[in-house]
Amino acid sequence: MSYLFNKEVVREAKKYYGYFALVTNCEKDHFKCLQAYRKRETIESFF
Repeated sequence: MSYLFNKEVVREAKKYYGYFALVTNCEKDHFKCLQAYRKRETIESFF
C-alpha cells in the first residue's frame, strides 16, 4: 500500500503552524489569558 501527499494542502496547513491568536475583551494580562485557554480541555471534558 502506498500513500501520496498533496503537497499544496500540506503547505497550506503548515503555513500558520505554531501560531495562534487569543482574542478577549475581558482578560488584559496575556499570561492569565493563556492559562485560562490551556484549562479549556479540562472544562470541555465535563460536557
